[in-house]
Amino acid sequence: GEFSGGFVVLRTRVPPEEPEVKLSVGMGIRLDTTFLPAQHGSVEAADFLGVDGGARALPGPLEKAAEDSLVLESDMFSDKGFTPQELETLGESLKNTWALRRRDVMPDFGFSAHAGGSTEMLGGVGGGLVALSFGNSWEHRTWRESIFKVGEQSGVEAMHSYDFDELNNNISLAGLLSLRLLLDGDDDHDIRWTTALARITDHTTKIYEGYNGDVSGDIRVSRISWVERMLVTNQLWGHHRLGGLDGLELDWRYAFSLATRDEPDRREVRVDREGDQDRWYLSDRPEGNQRVFSDGLDLTHDVRIDAALPFEQWSGEEAKAIAGVAVVAKSRDVTTRRYRYAGGESLGAEVQTLPPEQQFVPENIGLGGYQLSEVTLGTDSFTAEHQIAAVYAMVDIPLGYDLRAVAGLRYEHSRQLLETFKPHTDPDELEPERASLETDDVMPSINVSWAFYEDMVLRVGYSRTVNRPDFRELSPAVSIEVTGGRLRKGNPNLKRATIDNVDLRWEWYFGRGEQLSVGAFFKSFTDPIENMVIT
Repeated sequence: GEFSGGFVVLRTRVPPEEPEVKLSVGMGIRLDTTFLPAQHGSVEAADFLGVDGGARALPGPLEKAAEDSLVLESDMFSDKGFTPQELETLGESLKNTWALRRRDVMPDFGFSAHAGGSTEMLGGVGGGLVALSFGNSWEHRTWRESIFKVGEQSGVEAMHSYDFDELNNNISLAGLLSLRLLLDGDDDHDIRWTTALARITDHTTKIYEGYNGDVSGDIRVSRISWVERMLVTNQLWGHHRLGGLDGLELDWRYAFSLATRDEPDRREVRVDREGDQDRWYLSDRPEGNQRVFSDGLDLTHDVRIDAALPFEQWSGEEAKAIAGVAVVAKSRDVTTRRYRYAGGESLGAEVQTLPPEQQFVPENIGLGGYQLSEVTLGTDSFTAEHQIAAVYAMVDIPLGYDLRAVAGLRYEHSRQLLETFKPHTDPDELEPERASLETDDVMPSINVSWAFYEDMVLRVGYSRTVNRPDFRELSPAVSIEVTGGRLRKGNPNLKRATIDNVDLRWEWYFGRGEQLSVGAFFKSFTDPIENMVIT
């Protein structure tokens, strides 16, 4: 029911009838990026493949310590935490990968290949298709961004103004396995299995510098991030035409999807300029320096069964009735840990004005210097689940006088649950934030088309759809934008929105493959989900 306009058709390639093999290789050059110098973050051995391979993972000692508790200094009131000596060892275990290096950007590169074919088997026809593609591309951008607010006399005042410099290395990998079996050699009994893999990795170095209204001075912030996203989908699909039952057609599908998002060791540093001098001090604010380790896992099960029955309406024209049921179950688990080097004031300006890779060295970590501290937020991690059960029916029927109607009714029951947690924290000390949204929706739709002229069609339609908040919109987890101006968080009290849609369209098919259409639409939103800016 979460649909409010447009039309999208995705068709997975089926195995070809004849054997075929194709391979292509390409290279690209961007005039504003390739062979030009840009700031690069640290590079690991397998980065060109888009696979971190654990190179940026928490070091062994810190990972073991984080399994059992938050990484904080112990005190006399609790048996939790670590001694200053233990924190020194943990702080020194993190790789010193803060440095940015300016070097030329390499050209884009990619390749794709696929092979497939069909043959007779099991009394029918079977076939398979295998495809693989890889791409490695670069983009360097610079721009200026300003943030304004309404002043005391309702005038516009500048809050922040920054110059940005961003280099992004995007590495993509995609694979497809498609198997098909026609049991009788035709499409009366068609069974397909599809496995699809999509991986996207972004290695981004972003720097911005400029005026910050909160401190009434200039700041410089750098972020080095490595984000791996992967989606694996498996689908078993069947279509059966049961000729002995008045042409009844049965379609069924089961799909399982696994999606991951891993962001190991995001490094952020902020330095503040002292007056008009060209001296930049490490900021003592929480965002002064931070290393973030985050991973997320999504699982989705999707089951659907449809039955379609053709029939003749009152004037003998062919019509069709369709009914079905569907169940979707989703879950998400996100865990985030944040660390920073606190203290360091006693090291003095000679150290605090050095680049971060020269500040966070072993001799400056420990008593009297920087101390590793965990700053994970209570809403950084959460678990969530969403179940949808649907029953629906529709009819496609000619009405005479060149009119045709498609009308349907869909009922959906939706249940969403979300709960935040802070690792190794007693619920009595920090009450988890919870969000729950359960709804029942009946959604009608009707579309009428009128072929009033030989090449022209007039269409009018009405439908009701819904817009449910996604997990991130429900979660009170806070994310800090690299611009430094805003914190972004969800709202556990969101409602689902309902949308009433009315569409009117005139179409003229005046030639082969040629079409002219003019349309108008109206939408009425109830309880819309919107972004709010709070200053």
